[in-house]
Amino acid sequence: MRLGLELVVLIWNDGKYGLIEWHQNRKFGRPSHIDFHNPDFVKYAESFGAKGYRIESADDLVPTLKQALADETVVVGAHHDHVGVGRPVDGDSIYNGADDDASGVVAVLEIARALAAGSAPSRTVVFLFSTGEELGLLGTQWYLQHPAVPLDQTVADLQVEMIGRPDSLAGGAGYAWLTGFERSTMGRLLRDGGVNVVSDPRPEMNFFMRSDNAPFAFRGIPAHTLSSYNMHEDYHSPSDEVERVDFRYMTMVIESAVRAVELLANGERVRWLPGGRPE
Repeated sequence: MRLGLELVVLIWNDGKYGLIEWHQNRKFGRPSHIDFHNPDFVKYAESFGAKGYRIESADDLVPTLKQALADETVVVGAHHDHVGVGRPVDGDSIYNGADDDASGVVAVLEIARALAAGSAPSRTVVFLFSTGEELGLLGTQWYLQHPAVPLDQTVADLQVEMIGRPDSLAGGAGYAWLTGFERSTMGRLLRDGGVNVVSDPRPEMNFFMRSDNAPFAFRGIPAHTLSSYNMHEDYHSPSDEVERVDFRYMTMVIESAVRAVELLANGERVRWLPGGRPE
């Protein structure tokens, strides 16, 4: 099965490279009496920023591969803050943020519920509910400074934001779009895995840089946001009320999001495409 693991090399260790001695005996009639020992390939991997695993027997191979996957982590998040109390509009000063981003929070909770009810994923999944997004992605910035799992083990981040209403440009019922689709292999992985997702239909709005995925991306972690924001006029307004959420549509997107996280947690590792990683 193709796992997409970053296996650099598997070493056949025969102690002193006995085959070399055999060739020396055959060609010269005697060995050189110089011992050729294998280097420590675990430390060799670490020198390149990777993690190495030592396998002493064939029976250890499958458990070690499972451990290697489990050491990799996928972050799935949404921001649970909004504007709060602001300038009154028609006498209403409470900015509820039903779409932005209570819809995303509900989605992440449901994804967590679905994964907990099934078989354990191959990779570790961290569910992150950040605050301060509206003030400059502050919660995510704090998490990156205090990660639950070391960032060098974090292989992907998927944020869910504003999926409470359908976007006609996304392609129909249950479809959403992924910011920065062309930057990494994530979009292709999800689409090929049956997720109803398309590329961001409004790249000129630069949504890739405007959500909690951006700080992860600048740390080198492939990170994107799943959304269906249709440019409705209730954005950052007291009128972003729960009564305006299309729950039938939102449920379909959440079902797709569950599938998306299953693919990220069990499938091929996501990688940046050339020029895709922001600098």
